[in-house]
Amino acid sequence: MEEEGLGLALARATELRLKISNCIAKAIAAAAKPVCEQSPQNQTDENGSMNRYEDLNSHQSGADEEEDDEETTERLLDIRDALESLESQLLALQNLQH
Repeated sequence: MEEEGLGLALARATELRLKISNCIAKAIAAAAKPVCEQSPQNQTDENGSMNRYEDLNSHQSGADEEEDDEETTERLLDIRDALESLESQLLALQNLQH
């Protein structure tokens, strides 16, 4: 690989790794925030019936969403690790060329 092309590839890998790291930080920060807008438990409708079923559904969908967020964060961590590995390999190749 040409020296210029190697430098560009290294710069791009570093840029992507930093963007991924920012996404990971945002995802972790969002997961750490408490949910402020939860529906009140045991809320009644117009007929005086309790809406426990709706409350249960909102908790289940929240759990599914949280699981999806965790999977996304895990994938982002894997991508970041791969980019770090690529960077170190490109640096080693660059050092060999000098």
